[in-house]
Amino acid sequence: MSGICCIYPINNELKHSNESINNMLKSLKHKGPDKQKFLSIENILFFQSMFNVTKEDQYENLPQAHNEIVICADARIDNRDDLIDMIGLKYRKNYLDSELIVESYKKWGKSFAKKIIGAFAIIIYDKKSKELLCIRDQVGLKPLYYYKDSNLLIISSSIRAIKEQFTNTFSVDIARIREYLFFSAGSKERTFFSSIKSIPKASMFIVKKKKIEEECYYKLKPNKKYSNYSENDYIKEFENIFIKVIKSHLRSPNDISASALSGGLDSSSVSLLANRIKGNKNHLSISCVFKGLKGIQRKIANENEYINACHEMINHHKIIDLKNIGPVTKINEFQNLYESPVPAINGYMHDAMFKEASNFSSRIFLDGFDGDSVVSHGQEKIYDYPKKLKIFKLFKEKKIIDRSYGRKFSILSTVKNYIIKPLVPNKLDFLYKSFRRKHNVPYNIFNLVKLNSKRKSYKYAYLINYFGFYPFKFSGSAAKSHIYTLENPIWEFSFRMIEGLSENHNIEVRYPFFDLRLMELCVSIPPELKFQKGLNRYIFRMAMKKYIPNKIIERKDKADISPFAVNEVKNIDIDLLVNDINENKITKNLINTNYLKKYFVPEINKNNGIAVLRIYQIYSLLKWIKGIKWPK
Repeated sequence: MSGICCIYPINNELKHSNESINNMLKSLKHKGPDKQKFLSIENILFFQSMFNVTKEDQYENLPQAHNEIVICADARIDNRDDLIDMIGLKYRKNYLDSELIVESYKKWGKSFAKKIIGAFAIIIYDKKSKELLCIRDQVGLKPLYYYKDSNLLIISSSIRAIKEQFTNTFSVDIARIREYLFFSAGSKERTFFSSIKSIPKASMFIVKKKKIEEECYYKLKPNKKYSNYSENDYIKEFENIFIKVIKSHLRSPNDISASALSGGLDSSSVSLLANRIKGNKNHLSISCVFKGLKGIQRKIANENEYINACHEMINHHKIIDLKNIGPVTKINEFQNLYESPVPAINGYMHDAMFKEASNFSSRIFLDGFDGDSVVSHGQEKIYDYPKKLKIFKLFKEKKIIDRSYGRKFSILSTVKNYIIKPLVPNKLDFLYKSFRRKHNVPYNIFNLVKLNSKRKSYKYAYLINYFGFYPFKFSGSAAKSHIYTLENPIWEFSFRMIEGLSENHNIEVRYPFFDLRLMELCVSIPPELKFQKGLNRYIFRMAMKKYIPNKIIERKDKADISPFAVNEVKNIDIDLLVNDINENKITKNLINTNYLKKYFVPEINKNNGIAVLRIYQIYSLLKWIKGIKWPK
């Protein structure tokens, strides 16, 4: 994790002073407390504020010129050994990540980004071709933003650095705020400031003189090498890749690491494998419990049974009692960490874990974040059967799935949902549902948030433009649906929300499930193997059988960790909130307060999780707007 910035002249020669250099480095300090450096090459300015998260990082001296190639990078390369072999370098353990990036560029040119796997935001200047390359990793783990006017182009991993140093005037992006209220995440280039844009994930900006070209260099798709694998092949391959991923993600400057352990399949697999790889040395597993809850709330949030099953298999285990601290209590503290609203409603849990990891002297934290989506539960496979006219297979598989979740199987319901509904055109489906379910989630969001048009066709087009597909009905194939899920902008947004909290504790968060090697395997597994023998994520479970307790292998339910958040949001003064909305020149034109009071407040009182999240988002938005330091 490092703060990087490049200032590229478009028309005029850049003038800089010691004061301007120091101001820029100061604005990057929150992303890199260990070492700072400035470099000027051919009137292009490079800045880096370094945070050491691997042993090799301690010897980095970025930004740096390697003969004709200048590099500035916030990068962690996870496929180091494979990359060394592909490049044909003489093997040694202490290659710096920046060296591997430069050597990859020398060998493959601009296509080098396809070869490296990890979390990276890279800026390269080629003195020979006079091209500036700005590259983000395939998954969007590391951010890269830019600001452009008639005189200069600024690229940085920090919105704060750009906004504080170079945008004398700025305005919030109303379209992005509207996206925030609808979906939390924004479309691929938008930030909350109109003049500051985000370079999309898996993209490369090529800058030469006054011209900027954008190139998408990667799209997630099944890997052909897995096309002839058997069930046992997939199980063994998952085991091998997952262990390889965990090993590569455990790189740290002091051999100390930490991870989340909730008792679920994802976090238990990450934590117990990390402990096994480290030999139970210098690795801390961290669990959160909710002892302050009572009655049904305590019951639905309780994962002690599964946490305790793992406790016996690890050496260092810290259990944090969160007591009665929730998102509203922490919002003022958290808002200071972001250049956006803070909709991470469970961020208070991450904050507590990062603090504990830092106290353990760890600079890295492995998170089992959303293995559900990456691995896929596999139930979408039953949508494929009617297309292949396998109707009896559909009934048989649906009956098994319903039985495994304790649901009653219905032939009529199955025909309606899996044969008839998929045949309905998407636009017609939206028009029908938005009429019949206009006061239900998610359709009521179009009544809560004001769009530029009330026409339903406009709202439908808005959805398609944002997602790239219609999200409220299964369409395409099971395999395509899996990829659609992983292309959702929500993941990038989640990384940024967690990143703000981790930076505050000098922690780099790593997401093993969002390692490209594992993602490509998971989308390659045939849909019929993803749900087998009454078990979702079947291949994953079988691959972990010898590493985690059988109690967790067979676990099908999930705890509900929302009660603290629900309790605090329910205590928000709605009348005061409505008054704040109507008095704010931005929100009064975006939010329908009459609808909020009539339809959303009753849903909050029913503990509707989505309604609770919406109210918290509005509350957070108002906090952010009030706290913006507007230009004088």
